Amino acid sequence: NWVELGDEFRRAVTVTKMRASPISRVTRECEIVNGVGMRVLARTIPPNAQPIPFAGYFGLLARSPERHTTGA
Repeated sequence: NWVELGDEFRRAVTVTKMRASPISRVTRECEIVNGVGMRVLARTIPPNAQPIPFAGYFGLLARSPERHTTGA
């Protein structure tokens, strides 16, 4: 899936069920690397980048992402 956040598009993957595991509906950012395949990115943000990680949003795949508030 492609997710639009601000002025950029980012790739996302959601795995809703794995065998013998509890259900997790977390959307994670991923990238496709030539000759390597798909790699799911870690939740940490590189120090030189400013984007908010996917975990900071609600409704990523609903085409209306909303940021989590930090002081609720």
